Amino acid sequence: MFSKKITALDIGTSNIKIIYAVVSGRQARIKKQFIIDTPDGCILNGRITDAVALADLLNKFFKQNHFEPRDTVITFSSASFITRDMIIPKVPVKEIHGMIEMELPQNFPVSLDNHVWDYKVIEEIQSANGMNYRVLVAAVPQYFAAEYMQLAMACNMNLLSLDFSCNSVAELIKQDYYKKLDTAPYQTIMAMDFGSSSTKVTIVSKGMFMFHRILPFGGMHITQAIMKHMNVDEQGAEILKKEIGIDIVGEDELIPEMSQSIQVSDCIRAVLIEMFEDLSRFFDYYNSRQNENIDFVLLTGGGAQLKNLEQYLENTYNIPTKIYAVYSNVKATDTQKLSENALYLTNSIGALFNK
Repeated sequence: MFSKKITALDIGTSNIKIIYAVVSGRQARIKKQFIIDTPDGCILNGRITDAVALADLLNKFFKQNHFEPRDTVITFSSASFITRDMIIPKVPVKEIHGMIEMELPQNFPVSLDNHVWDYKVIEEIQSANGMNYRVLVAAVPQYFAAEYMQLAMACNMNLLSLDFSCNSVAELIKQDYYKKLDTAPYQTIMAMDFGSSSTKVTIVSKGMFMFHRILPFGGMHITQAIMKHMNVDEQGAEILKKEIGIDIVGEDELIPEMSQSIQVSDCIRAVLIEMFEDLSRFFDYYNSRQNENIDFVLLTGGGAQLKNLEQYLENTYNIPTKIYAVYSNVKATDTQKLSENALYLTNSIGALFNK
């Protein structure tokens, strides 16, 4: 089978995930994998705000690691990225673009005159009037696309695609998770990518991308709450998140160590309660639109390392929940490093299959 060498970059507010892989069909072998800090002030809501500093960082990094990116896919996240689910009559492929273009004003909340948009046919559906296409249409401001294209040129990359992180993780779930026997009963899967400043929620049903939402809560908000209430620095707060998390301790057995555990747990729970209120509204909206429930939840992203988050979410919604850190269709030259980085690499790995 034909294989191709691809570099995937997942560019976030706090860090940049970079992988270099050989992709063959639905399989990938990662040759190199890196996670580097994003320079302060370079990325704001997915937008590149300091292109010079970002390009300089990447070029120096590639040179120091004897690494030429070449064919590259870039994935990012932003509240400015708009998607809409549309139903159009089934028409010849060459007519789909024009058909969607006529329907855009009725489906998008803003004018797309200054946006770049694209579409993907999700499925064919039968209606009383004949066969239709369900299409996912995505739009991003022109300046977003221009900034990433300029970054690619400055780093001597051949940009194959620019993709939204929710679409990338949906593609990975489609290529990987639906192939596993232990998930066969679960038709509708929700992936929650706990990032630094936000949490990306993606729903995949029967292997098809259905919906996404960005919740304005991330690991940074939990860290800041612990820093404020426990009077510790950022490093201390991160340690408390991973070592104590949201443990539940009986108040009648208070000792100094347990008292700290309860305080940390209360800080975290306060943030999660607010976040889960948004998530509950998202559940209700999706259920009203699609008339189906979420069967399974996958947790990924650095924030998923919060101790007991998996069990806490499962108890809250009574939905089976699992950390998503093992990919059946992805191998690596350095398997130990992939195991350590897996939670952070979901989007960049998914982008390999969505080029």
